[in-house]
Amino acid sequence: MIERIRLTSISAKELGIFWIWQNSYVLKTPDGTLVAIDPHLVKNPNSEYVGEPPMRPEEMHVDYVFCTHDHWDHADPQTLQVIGKHSPKTLFLGTPECYQRFLSVGIPPERARSLDPGVSITLKGFKVVSLYSILPEVTKALKQTTHYSYVFDLGFVRLYDFGDS
Repeated sequence: MIERIRLTSISAKELGIFWIWQNSYVLKTPDGTLVAIDPHLVKNPNSEYVGEPPMRPEEMHVDYVFCTHDHWDHADPQTLQVIGKHSPKTLFLGTPECYQRFLSVGIPPERARSLDPGVSITLKGFKVVSLYSILPEVTKALKQTTHYSYVFDLGFVRLYDFGDS
């Protein structure tokens, strides 16, 4: 599937959106930048999601990986570790807990970022702002991890990925 994504031509003022499964997506910008959201590419036999992933994690050579929160099906340690090893230019971004997950699977600190809610950052050809998808007081009361959503702004279009909200 990743080859199909790479070979797909994206015209100016278009955004390619490729659904992988569950909340896993790859975005492709007109300049060819690839952004993965919540890549989860390792089959878990104990999960209700028992299908085969559409690609192997070592094939996912992308520019950026964004994780919405630190649950196994959104910040899968196996998937992140393999992408980190096989795609040495990928930058990993997410919540503070996701940042710790990135480091724990061997992703070097210079390739990982903890994002702050409400702060816009500029990357290659787009801006992104992270927002709480579940309010911090709710996650604290439920003893859950921080949950972010992301607004990707390419100038001509905005995409809102709300993770688990």
